[in-house]
Amino acid sequence: MEDKIQSAINLLENECQKKNVSYSLSLIDPQRKCKLILSGNLLHVTLSLVAAFKNLEQIAEKTTCNCPTCSEFKRILDIDEPSSEDSTESNCDRIDALLEEFFRGGSI
Repeated sequence: MEDKIQSAINLLENECQKKNVSYSLSLIDPQRKCKLILSGNLLHVTLSLVAAFKNLEQIAEKTTCNCPTCSEFKRILDIDEPSSEDSTESNCDRIDALLEEFFRGGSI
């Protein structure tokens, strides 16, 4: 990870430990190198992961894009694709917005 990002992660870790906050943090860079950081109470970490997964499922269910990338994403999550023929590849832009909302912790 980039030094600036690693520094922010370290700061977050320190603050969470001070406040006794459990967390799960997942990062992936453009080369698809993934880093997963879990800390705190095991039950709370598990609940945060389950909540994140459920939110991701809801986002995936709402997108109508049927481009190859979105179709594979839905296949991995075992989500049936809508039968709509009018979805176009331009709808793929929408999944980026949905994922941004997800990572901000919002609900779509």
